[in-house]
Amino acid sequence: MAKDYQQLWMGISNTVDEAKATQTLAEILADKDGRDFVLSLDRENAESCIEILDNVSLGLRLPRSQPHVVRQGIAGHNLKPAERQTFTVALRRLAERHTMLPSRIRMAGDIEVADEPLASSGFADLRSGMYGEHLVAIKTLRVTGRDDYVKIRNVSIDDGHPGHTISIISFQHFYREAAIWSTLSHQNISKLVGVQEDMNNRQFSLVSEWMLNRNIMEYIENHPANRLELVRGVTFSAAPFVEVG
Repeated sequence: MAKDYQQLWMGISNTVDEAKATQTLAEILADKDGRDFVLSLDRENAESCIEILDNVSLGLRLPRSQPHVVRQGIAGHNLKPAERQTFTVALRRLAERHTMLPSRIRMAGDIEVADEPLASSGFADLRSGMYGEHLVAIKTLRVTGRDDYVKIRNVSIDDGHPGHTISIISFQHFYREAAIWSTLSHQNISKLVGVQEDMNNRQFSLVSEWMLNRNIMEYIENHPANRLELVRGVTFSAAPFVEVG
C-alpha cells in the first residue's frame, strides 16, 4: 500500500514530540517517492522542513515559538548513520532548490568588509573583514546592476536560467555550498560563521573563520610541510561527507 506522504508530513507539522517527528520524517525520506515528495514541498513547507532537518542533524530540539533552541544530542533521536546522511542530503537539496537556509546560519548585524578582494573566482570575491571583534573571511557572490535577485530566488532549479547576468545555477550553488558547509564539523575544515543575505545592498556572502596561514598553497610555499600528511588530512576530513547514490 502506497504511503500517504502528505498525511505523514501534516503529522510532523502538527506535533510537538521531537522523537516522533524525527522518526516520521525518517520514514518519509526512506524511499525515493518520499524524497521526491519532500523536494516538491512549496516554499512555506520547505522552510519548516529545512528547520527540522537542520535541528535534527545538529542534535537540537525542534523549533518552537521561543527564539532559542536547546542542545539534545542526535543520539536521542535514534537515527542510524544512513538516516543521518539522508537528512543532510535532503537539507542540501531543499536549500539549493528554494535558495533558502536554516535560520541558525543567517547572520544579523553589520560586517566590516575590506575594499580590495584577496582572491576572485568565476562568480565570487574573497575579502577579509571584521564581525564584531572577530577577523573573518568573506566570500561574496559577484553581482551586477542587472541581476534581479528577488526574481531569481523565486525560480525553481528546474526552470533553468531566468535570462539575467548571473545564472540561477550559480546562485543556487551558493546556497548548496552554504547548506553543506553548515553541517560540517571537523578539525581540518574551517568553521562557517554564517551567511549574510542583504537584498537591499545586493550582498550574498559566506562568512567563515579567518585562517592566519591563508590557503594551503601559500602555507606550503612559506612553511616546511609534510605534503602527504596534508593530503591525508584533507581526505580524512572529506570522506564522511561524500554523498553516495
